[in-house]
Amino acid sequence: MNLYDLNRSRFCSLGWQLVVWLLISGFFVGCDDGTYSSRYKERLADVGRISTLSFYLQPSRIGVSDEAGKGTGVDLQLPLIFDKDRKQYSKSDDENRAQVPGIKIPGFNYSLERLAGNANSEFLPVQFYAFANSAAALSEDDFKAAVTAAVDQTFGKGQYGWGTTNIINMDGSTTSWNKMEILAGHPFHYLAADQQEQTRAMDGKLLIYERSNGKHTIAFAFRFPTELNDRLQQPAPGDSPSFERAIEASLGSVRGLK
Repeated sequence: MNLYDLNRSRFCSLGWQLVVWLLISGFFVGCDDGTYSSRYKERLADVGRISTLSFYLQPSRIGVSDEAGKGTGVDLQLPLIFDKDRKQYSKSDDENRAQVPGIKIPGFNYSLERLAGNANSEFLPVQFYAFANSAAALSEDDFKAAVTAAVDQTFGKGQYGWGTTNIINMDGSTTSWNKMEILAGHPFHYLAADQQEQTRAMDGKLLIYERSNGKHTIAFAFRFPTELNDRLQQPAPGDSPSFERAIEASLGSVRGLK
């Protein structure tokens, strides 16, 4: 079964389970036709949103620890590409492989790497990074300033900065994240067509998302060659093919940052 068939099967299965549960519950709630109709439509909207977001994600969750190794209570579901064949790196691994090349981001926790094929029979890396700092050790503003300074040093002062983006959560609420998007040449370790590991600069995208819950400043980063963006994820029905859509769904699954 290929990735698209797997996604479609999971989408349909989850969708119908949600339809049955939500619609049956709707039959027994509400005292008049107007109330029933309104709640029926709300439940249908819930089904569509949760099914679409879940279509893009691994069913299991992964947590984040702070700089002292203590759990932060924050976890999330990752895009489907990060399956059992992913490789995990920690603080004890080679910094050039484990962390974002050339950009020292405070509070590095771990990173994940999954190789994906391109049109030239090469296997290029798709990477996820998790960062956490206790508010007592590093404030949110200081974290953002440290990232900006590191990015300025690598790509030139003022080339990239922080903005905000609104992410739709599983429960339908919207959360504002701080976001930095870096579109530039990046060094990537990859597997060449002859199965030899090599490194070269490629047009790449680095997306850094940050939020604080008052106790911890949490950041997630995704890095990948831009040529893979439309090849990594089949779209959910009604969506366009884009790995960034899967990233947004992943952020919408985050727990522990409300």
